[in-house]
Amino acid sequence: MASYAHVNREISHDNIFLAGLGTLRVLTASLPPALANGVIRLTVIKYGVVQDIRNETWSQLYRYQVSIRIRVVTMHLTKHVPSHVYIAGHMALFSYIGQPATCYDCNATDHLLQNRHRQRPKPMIHSSPTGPYSHI
Repeated sequence: MASYAHVNREISHDNIFLAGLGTLRVLTASLPPALANGVIRLTVIKYGVVQDIRNETWSQLYRYQVSIRIRVVTMHLTKHVPSHVYIAGHMALFSYIGQPATCYDCNATDHLLQNRHRQRPKPMIHSSPTGPYSHI
């Protein structure tokens, strides 16, 4: 709720809602360098408005720019991007500030893979001994 005092001393009260998650730098890794940025753009467009895609380089540490196979997607998010998404047959890993943890297997946010596949103890089955060695 926001209030605004007009010149005539009238006060207006308005509800203000944040639309979307904001503009963020989304890092993506594990994609081949030959994969075009347009393919990435078409894949992540369902999570928001893509403003720019650039290759990340280590130009400050080396004399020449060295590609590190990380692309930075600057986009205005409208919903969260899963931690991994398949793009053109390659599993891309996505990371950004505020990203909720997701299951590596199904991208759900209510559990993680290590908790999902943890086996419960098997109940012990009690049976009466039968057969030729039941007296042992």
